Amino acid sequence: MASETSPATATAPDVAKAAGSATGGGDNADAATDTAAQDTASSVDDQVLEKPAPTPTKKQKLKNHCAKFWWVHVLVVLVLLIILLPILFTVIIPAIVQDVVNDQKLPVYDGRLRALSSKSINITLDTMLNTPLEVDVGPMQMTLASNEEEKAPAFLSLAFPKSRVLHKTNLTVPPQRIDILDEDALVGWFTRLFDQDSIEVRVGSPRSKVHLNGLDYHPKLSQVAHLRGLNYLSGFAIQEMHFTIPSEGGYNIRGKLDLPNPGSLALYLGNVTMNLMAGDVQLGLIHVDELTMERGTNHPAFYGNIFFDRLLPNIAEVLSGQGQYLKNGELGLHVSGNTTVINGERVSFVERVLNAKRIPLGIPVTTFVGELLKAMTGSDGGTADLVDVLGGAFGNRTLIDDIMDHWKGSSSASKFSSSSSSGRSKRSNPVTRRPIGRMSLVKNMLKLGLRTRTKSR
Repeated sequence: MASETSPATATAPDVAKAAGSATGGGDNADAATDTAAQDTASSVDDQVLEKPAPTPTKKQKLKNHCAKFWWVHVLVVLVLLIILLPILFTVIIPAIVQDVVNDQKLPVYDGRLRALSSKSINITLDTMLNTPLEVDVGPMQMTLASNEEEKAPAFLSLAFPKSRVLHKTNLTVPPQRIDILDEDALVGWFTRLFDQDSIEVRVGSPRSKVHLNGLDYHPKLSQVAHLRGLNYLSGFAIQEMHFTIPSEGGYNIRGKLDLPNPGSLALYLGNVTMNLMAGDVQLGLIHVDELTMERGTNHPAFYGNIFFDRLLPNIAEVLSGQGQYLKNGELGLHVSGNTTVINGERVSFVERVLNAKRIPLGIPVTTFVGELLKAMTGSDGGTADLVDVLGGAFGNRTLIDDIMDHWKGSSSASKFSSSSSSGRSKRSNPVTRRPIGRMSLVKNMLKLGLRTRTKSR
C-alpha cells in the first residue's frame, strides 16, 4: 500500500513517460521527459525569483501624467492668461492705483499767491504724496475749486510737473502765471481763506497720469487738500504811529503795522488803501505800498491821513461804540479795504474780498492822544501855536478856543500896579499857559465827548 503512487501526486516526468510509452516511441518518450523536467524547473525558478512591480508614488504619477499630457496643460495655461491678463491690467491694477490716489491727503505746507491783475495770478505750492511703490506722477493739469458745495466751478488750473514718488515724498508745484477761470468762485474761496483758521480746496484732474512698471494709468483725481487760513487777521494792530501836523507831503500820520499771517500761503496784494473807521464814521485812510504778507508776523510801513475835521462833529457817534474799548484804555476802530492797485490797475477780486471786511483795531488812548499832542506841541512841549494848529486840523478855531479853557491849568495871572509918583496907569502881565499833561488832555477830551453826546440826545 505504501509503495503505490497516487495518480494525483504523479510528477510531470512520469506523465510524459507514460505518454511516450502509450505512443510506443522510446526516444520520443525520453525527449518528452526532458522537456517536461525543464518546464518544471523553470516554473519553480519563477516562483522563487520574480517579485511584483512597485506601486508608483503620487509625484511619479503626476510626472508621468504631465509627460504624457503636457500639451493639454500648456493649452489650459494659455487660455487662463488670455482671460486673466486683461482683467489684471485693465481692472485690478487700475483699481489699486485709484485706491492709492484716493488715500492721498495733499497737505499744503507752503506756497505763494501773488496777484498780478484782475485776470491772472502767480502761484506756487509745496505738498506731499505717499505711495507704497515707486511711481512717476504727471505731468498733468490740476484744477482748484471750493469744497463747500458739490460741483463747484474751478477757479484756477495748475500745471503739475512729472515727479518720481516713493513713500512720503515732498513735491513742489513750480511758480507759474495762470489765468483766473472764475472770479466769483475765487472770491468766495479767498473770503473763506481770509476768515477761517483752516480751509479746504478740492484738487481735481479729469485725466491724471501715473507711470508704473512701464505702463501708464489714468486714475481720476478728486481730492481735498487742507491748508491754514488767515483767521481774520487776528492780532492785527498798529505797532507804532506818528502824527505830523501840519501834514508833510500831504499825509499827517505814519507808522508801522503788526500784520499777522498764520496761513499756509504768503500773499502779495499790491498797493492797498484801507479805510480807518469808528462805527460808520470814516476817520481816515491809510496806505500800504507793495503789501506782502509773508508767513508769520509782518511789519509793513503805512502812511495816510486822519480826518480831524470829521472827528469832533461826529464825536457822539464815535464815542457811542467805545464803551467796552475805553474800559481797556483803547480806542475801538476797524479797517476795511478801499482800493487795491497793481501796475496802475485796480485788482477787482482782492478789492471784493477786502472791502467787505471790518478788521478790528484797538489803539491805546494814551498812545493816540500822546502822539497827537506831541505833533501839535512840537518837541519842546510848548503850546504857543496849539490853538492855531488845532483850529486848522479840526477846521473850527472858535471851538478849539473853548476846548482850551478846559485844558487851562490853575495858573494865576499876577497883576502889578505902579506906585510911582508919575501916576502911570496900572497894567497886568500876560497870562502864560503851562504845558498840558497827556493824561489831563485825555480826560478832558473824553469829558468833552461825553457832554457832546449828552447834548445830542
